[in-house]
Amino acid sequence: MAVDENGTEQKDVPVKVTVYKRTWESIREKDPDSGEFFWTSKAHDEFIESSDVVTDAYGRAKGTYSPDIPGTYRIVAE
Repeated sequence: MAVDENGTEQKDVPVKVTVYKRTWESIREKDPDSGEFFWTSKAHDEFIESSDVVTDAYGRAKGTYSPDIPGTYRIVAE
């Protein structure tokens, strides 16, 4: 949804939609102060595709994406 600073819907606003496949990597790290080990997870996003859409009279835009493989995906609209 595209709105102005007053919250009013904006029509005909171009929006770039980007799809990323998200994977997680668990890493065992050592705390430099205590010397204790702990697990942390870090996200990695792989670019899949992007498309351009335009908002309608109500400030909304639609896009579709059907992944080829199951998993977690991150969709960014800007």
